[in-house]
Amino acid sequence: MTSDSQQNYFRQDIQGLRGLAVLLVVIYHSGIGLPGGFIGVDMFFVISGFVISQILVRELKLTGTISFREFYSRRARRLLPALALVTVVTLGLSVFVISPFGGQQEVAKTAQAASLFYANAYMFLENTYFSLAMNPFRHMWSLAVEEQFYFLLPISLLAAWKLVSRFSERSQQVLLGSAVAVISILSFVFGALLSFGYRLTPLPERFAFFGTPSRIWEFGVGVLLAIVRLRGKIFKKMASGIFIFSVVAIVWSVTQLSSYTAFPGYVALGPVLGTGGLIIAGHNSERLSQLMSIRPLARLGDLSYGWYLWHWPFTVFSLTLWPENAPIALLAGFISLAPTIISYVWFEQPIRQNRSITGVRVLRLVALCIVIPLLASVLVGRLANTGLGLTQPEVKSLAGAADDCGFTAQSDQWSKEKCTFRVEDSKGTIFLFGDSQARAFADGVIKSGNELGYNVSVLATAGCPMAMRAPLGVSWCEDIQSRLLELVEGCEYRVDMNWHSSWCEGNRVSKPSLVIFGNSATRYMGDEYRLPGGDGRLPNEFKRRVDSIVSATTEAVQLVQNQKVPVLIIFEAPSVTIDLGISIIQPHPRIESSKYSDQIRRNEIYALLELDLAGLNSVSTFDPANLICINDLCRPIIDSKIIYSDPSHLNLVGSEFLSSALTQKIKALLG
Repeated sequence: MTSDSQQNYFRQDIQGLRGLAVLLVVIYHSGIGLPGGFIGVDMFFVISGFVISQILVRELKLTGTISFREFYSRRARRLLPALALVTVVTLGLSVFVISPFGGQQEVAKTAQAASLFYANAYMFLENTYFSLAMNPFRHMWSLAVEEQFYFLLPISLLAAWKLVSRFSERSQQVLLGSAVAVISILSFVFGALLSFGYRLTPLPERFAFFGTPSRIWEFGVGVLLAIVRLRGKIFKKMASGIFIFSVVAIVWSVTQLSSYTAFPGYVALGPVLGTGGLIIAGHNSERLSQLMSIRPLARLGDLSYGWYLWHWPFTVFSLTLWPENAPIALLAGFISLAPTIISYVWFEQPIRQNRSITGVRVLRLVALCIVIPLLASVLVGRLANTGLGLTQPEVKSLAGAADDCGFTAQSDQWSKEKCTFRVEDSKGTIFLFGDSQARAFADGVIKSGNELGYNVSVLATAGCPMAMRAPLGVSWCEDIQSRLLELVEGCEYRVDMNWHSSWCEGNRVSKPSLVIFGNSATRYMGDEYRLPGGDGRLPNEFKRRVDSIVSATTEAVQLVQNQKVPVLIIFEAPSVTIDLGISIIQPHPRIESSKYSDQIRRNEIYALLELDLAGLNSVSTFDPANLICINDLCRPIIDSKIIYSDPSHLNLVGSEFLSSALTQKIKALLG
C-alpha cells in the first residue's frame, strides 16, 4: 500500500502492480464480484517487501550501514499525514452516519488502534473483525501489519549484513537469501498450521489472519527478490512463462478463493508467488514491463496508498445509507478517488517531498499526526455518549429471565438455582442448551415447560452451540460442550474428560426428561466446525461446510440419545431486516420483512439436518419460520409488536409468541 523508491530505481511496472492490487481490493469490498479480491492486500505485502528491501540493500552496499533516522523520516513523511487526514475526516463523517448507540464508540476505539498502528492486535484481542463489517477503520489492520514489518526489517537486515559483510558479494547474496528463505518458510508453515486450526496460539485462525509472524513470509518473498536479483539469460528466456504462470495464479486466487477460505494457509501461495513472478517477469522483459506499466494502472499505483485508506470509509458509509446495494458501494469506492487525488497532490506529496522535514521536525510531524487523530477519536466517543439528541429505539433484548445463564471462556461457573425455573410438584427437568439462539428462545421454553409441569434449566453460551467439535475461534467451547453432556448424564464424573468432578459436585442434577437444543447455523458458515479426526482441519467447500455443521449437531444428538433422553432441536429464527442503529442522517430504524426463500444457507442446513435425524427415535425439530413466515415473507412485527432484537434473534415477545406451538411439540415428545 506504500511506496518508497529512489528515482534512479523507479519501476513503472511495480506501480502497475500496486494499481492492480488496490483495484482488486476496492471491487471486492463493494461485494459486486471478485470473491478473492482481498488477495490485493497480500500483493501489497510482497511489493512492499521488495521495494523497501531494495532501498535498504543498496544503502548497505554503499555505506555499510543503514541510517535509521533517514529511513523512518521517509516512512513518517509518506505514511502519517495521509493516515491522520483520513482518520480525522472519517471520524467527522461518522458522527452523522454511524449510530451513537454503540457504533460510534466502536469506531472511535478502532481509530485509536489505527493511529497507533496496532489495529491488527486490537481486532485479534477483541476478536471483532467480522462484527466490524460496517466499521470504516476495519481495513487498517493490514497497515498495522506493514508498519510492524517496517520496524523489524531495517534492524534485521543491518544485523545480518554485519555478519556476512566479510564475504564476497556472491556469498553475501547466498547467505542473506538463505536466512530470509528459512525465516519465510518457518513463517509460512506457522501461518498455515494456524489457518487450519492447530492450536499453536489462542484463537489460531484469527492469529493467522491478523498476526505479523504469520504474514512475514509474504513480505519475505519480496525481500528475497530484492536480495537475490533473478536476472540473466535464463530468466529472460523464462520471462514469458513466469508471467503466464503468475497471471494464472492471481486470476485463480481472485475467482476461486472467498471469505470462507482458510486464509492465509497454503492458498496464499497463489497471490504471493504470482506477485513475485510478475516482479521477476517485469525485471527481465521490457515488453512485459511495459504491459504492466499501462498508464491507468500505473496512475492508480501512484494513488494506491491513499485510495486504500479512503475507499473503505466511503464504501461503509454508502452501505450504511443504502444497505446491500453493491453497485452503489462500488460507485462510492471510485468516488473516493476524488479526495484521494486532492490529498495526494495538495497534502501528501508536498510533505513527502519536503526533505527539510528531518530530525526534530519529523518528531513534530509524528506527534501531530498521532495526537490530533487521537484527540478527535476521544471527542467523537464523548459526543456519541450524549446520544446526539437522538432517542434509542426501545426493543426488548434477548431472554430476560435466563439472562447470563451460561458459561464464558473465562468462567465455568453456572448457578443451578438462578438458572433453573421451577414449578411445584415437578415431573422432571427440561434442559435448554445452545448458543445465543437458545438464550433468545429461553422465555418461551420456560413458559411451555412450566405449563406442562416441568422445571426448566437454561445453559446458553453465546458463540458455543450444543454440537460436537468447536467452531473456528472458540476452542474453549469443547470444554463447555463436555460439561453439558455431564449434566445430561446426571453429572456423573467421566474419566475421559480433562477436567475434574469438582464442578459437578455443586451442580449435581437428575437426568433430564428432555434436552432442547437452540443453535444458530448460518452463524458458523464463516466459523465452520472442524472436520472429524482431531487434526484441526476445516472444510473449504460450501457443501463440506454445511455437512460439518450438520454432522457436529447430529453427533451431539446421538450422545444425548445414548442416555435415553429425548431431544428437541429449535432451528434458528429466520433472518429479517431490523436495523436499530439510527443516526443523524437516518433518524428512523429500519424494520422490514425478508423473504424466506432467500435464506438459502439456513434452509439447506436444516433440510440436511432433518434427513440426518430421520432415523433417530425420540428426536423432533421445531422451525420458528413456520409461525413467523407467511407467503414467503418473514415478519419482524406481529400483532403490532416487534418480535426481534436484531436481524437473527427473537426478543422476549417473540420467544413467548412461539410458546403455544412449543408446548405441543414438548408434550408430544414427553408422551
